[in-house]
Amino acid sequence: DTPGLQLFWGAGPLGATPLRGVLETLSYSAESIFGGYKGSVVLLTDGNDTCDFATPTPQQYTQLTQALTDRGIKTWVIGYNYSDDTAPLDAIAAAGGTGLMQHLAVGDEAALTAAFQSVVDDWKLCF
Repeated sequence: DTPGLQLFWGAGPLGATPLRGVLETLSYSAESIFGGYKGSVVLLTDGNDTCDFATPTPQQYTQLTQALTDRGIKTWVIGYNYSDDTAPLDAIAAAGGTGLMQHLAVGDEAALTAAFQSVVDDWKLCF
């Protein structure tokens, strides 16, 4: 068992959206999740953070994501049928170390597949 992954095991597609919580857990658990290696994360969401009583600012998302980037962990962001304020997703994307300044916006399964393919293509460039 990897303690840092427990947050993700119980997450389903119809639950809440813990954007800040996920980024914090990834940052605090990076060593147990990735070991001493660099890594990649794909953050797929359909809405803004619904688990935080005080709505995080884009700057807070930037700081949390930068902590991952500083550990060699790249973060890609995909917004699926996302209709909320895009500033949080764009802040995460810009700090994600991928060279993207905005999240990948998709609205259907074909676009989602294409977005994942673009992420995989970027990964291939690293090998």
